[in-house]
Amino acid sequence: MAESDAVGGVGGGGDPSAACRMEVVFTGRVQGVFFRATTQRIAQSFPVTGWVRNEPDGRVRLVAEGTGPAVRAFLDAILAERRGDVTDAEASFGPARGDLEGFRIVR
Repeated sequence: MAESDAVGGVGGGGDPSAACRMEVVFTGRVQGVFFRATTQRIAQSFPVTGWVRNEPDGRVRLVAEGTGPAVRAFLDAILAERRGDVTDAEASFGPARGDLEGFRIVR
């Protein structure tokens, strides 16, 4: 898994309690297998907001905000549950924008 721009204690350094924004692009067998629904269900167990959607190229994009540890744990939970379907997950982290409410599937 690729990771860049660590913020809020996600990849080392930063304040772990600071809100951050995580964007992940998942590759593999991630469309037509309830990946988005599973991601939304998992999100309910974490203090995160955001959305997940299918991309035209067959990948799935996820945007989530929360503290660094919360978004990292959320991503780890997704990868643990869908490890047989995900061949790559490119994650990037930056400062939270505060423009997300709840967690939804974007169609």
